[in-house]
Amino acid sequence: MIELDQVDTWPVQILKILENRAYYIKDEKEREEQSLCDGSYILNPVYCRVYDESVEDLKNILIKHKIRGYHCTKIINWNDIQRKGLTVLRPQEFQSTLIDELKSIGIDRVILEKIKDSFATFEKNRSCVGREGLLWFVLTKELIEYKGCEEFFKFFGGEVTRRAAWPVKDIVYPILQKIGIPTVIECSLNISDSMDFQVINICKEMINYGIQKFVFKNGYSLQCEMCVKHDIIPNDIIKIWKKDIS
Repeated sequence: MIELDQVDTWPVQILKILENRAYYIKDEKEREEQSLCDGSYILNPVYCRVYDESVEDLKNILIKHKIRGYHCTKIINWNDIQRKGLTVLRPQEFQSTLIDELKSIGIDRVILEKIKDSFATFEKNRSCVGREGLLWFVLTKELIEYKGCEEFFKFFGGEVTRRAAWPVKDIVYPILQKIGIPTVIECSLNISDSMDFQVINICKEMINYGIQKFVFKNGYSLQCEMCVKHDIIPNDIIKIWKKDIS
């Protein structure tokens, strides 16, 4: 299994491609950038053939492998995740879970109705597109610490709930902060299950890493995420751990 921030887990074929082609790709990209700056691309376009071929070659290798991904969230019951696995976002089911949880802590009925109305408007406007039916993961431990993940640990229900509850945020946000445990769920994912543009992004980030390592002798932090369109079974969950957000 590939761990993106552990280069020694990358397939040997990929490392060989990066090492053998890094200088060629650097030169191609520099010529391309120069042609864009001076306008010469209009008459003499620069084609990054080695770069394009490398992206395709890496992609064909990657889709045969698994990768470690990190789902950042707040959960109420770890046992449910361990027994049943992770489920893709189903807004109506999640809304029902949230309402039941709010009822259990004695939230006023009037407030509950406002929350329901807010969710209904959100769903009517199809604002769940891009999240519904998906599970999202960051692909390095470093990204867990980035600002983009902070809100997932801070508020129960994730991005969709925060957006849906925006009209009543003054009431709901403090409650969402109190519910659940900040949690990271490490999973084994088939790269072939992600969207094509996400696989391509992984390839491009690996190439950026290769240029920095083999040409400039620098480090490089890969910025990659992916989503899947299916539930994650318990056998594909590697580890569940509490995230310290203090």
